[in-house]
Amino acid sequence: MGAWRALLLVTFVFSAAACSSSPGARSLSLSFHDRVRSTSCPAGTPEGFGCFLLRSRTQAEGFGNVKTGPTLDVEAPQSSAACGRRITFLQRLRFADGALTARVSGPRFCLYRVGVVRRHFRVVGGTGAFADATGSGAVTVVIESVGAVEKWQGSVTLPHHG
Repeated sequence: MGAWRALLLVTFVFSAAACSSSPGARSLSLSFHDRVRSTSCPAGTPEGFGCFLLRSRTQAEGFGNVKTGPTLDVEAPQSSAACGRRITFLQRLRFADGALTARVSGPRFCLYRVGVVRRHFRVVGGTGAFADATGSGAVTVVIESVGAVEKWQGSVTLPHHG
């Protein structure tokens, strides 16, 4: 991964009025610049894999501070059969008034490989204002030699918000 992924731009797109007075599908647009730090891989990780901790924060209209991470990113060498193989992990978005958890599924990132990776997400939980939230969508990650851009497009329903 090295310096080429020192900044990772993440864009989540759901809808603009996430805290309106009526429940239902809402959208939210967040842009994150991830801080990436190389870290030791967990016991049992195959030799040659690279491990990185991702953290980010931003301001979101109507929500205030939004944070993610630390998220462990385990990348496979390009020569490994695990490179590009489907993985599933949880991504948590923390807001001042609660948190949203999404299950993300799609190809594993490969060390030093550039290109487009398409994944999907499904909201699997929430706390506070996001309790019982549901939703789903697609994630497109454009990995470049100097970073990456992630675009999340989908919807989130906040049934208890109002």
